[in-house]
Amino acid sequence: MANGKVLVELFYDVLSPYSYFSFEVTCRSKSHWKQMELSLRPALLGGIFKALGSQPPPKSVARSKYMSTELKRFSNYYNVPFKLPKNFGEFQLQGSLKAQRLLTAVEMNFNSHLEGVSRQVYRAVFVTNSDITQDQNLFQACTDAGFSSNRGEDLLNMITTDKVKLKLKESTREALDNGAFGMPTFFLHKNGRREMFFGSDRMFMIAHYLGESWPPPTVNSV
Repeated sequence: MANGKVLVELFYDVLSPYSYFSFEVTCRSKSHWKQMELSLRPALLGGIFKALGSQPPPKSVARSKYMSTELKRFSNYYNVPFKLPKNFGEFQLQGSLKAQRLLTAVEMNFNSHLEGVSRQVYRAVFVTNSDITQDQNLFQACTDAGFSSNRGEDLLNMITTDKVKLKLKESTREALDNGAFGMPTFFLHKNGRREMFFGSDRMFMIAHYLGESWPPPTVNSV
């Protein structure tokens, strides 16, 4: 980049708990990682799975138990509030299309508020366990992020517009075309090259690639 910084694109979906932790840690790190210029890129995880003809890893009692334990560890380590919905399987089946379109509308029209709205939608899922297919919960996320009631209603109305639908499809396709197969996916642009990193457990590698310290001061060390 012209300013000498490394562009870090984070492609994320609010139904991915691992994306939630990556989102929080990366946003927190902005003030510490001086070499990073962060670009938040909402995309559709379900669209990636559909395009690749793949499915999430098969469920099993052992895997579900471990995942629950691991996510608690991430929550404690990163000091991020987290509560996995008891009916998370239902959340996944309902999908995140409406929520991701909302974030896309914010990205297109009020990009400086994208971090705040994304955080509130994430917390709706993974803190209060609210149903993000319901308009009132998405509206609440908008107002909690600082938008007026009128602006929140405007954003909800944008969800059904062709421009927003197309933008979300394009962002998802961009992630796919550059090698994404899940989320969170990071693309780091440095010296004319694009490097991909996948998963919340790669944060320390991203820091190393940027030449920054790990963990950042705002992250708990264990």
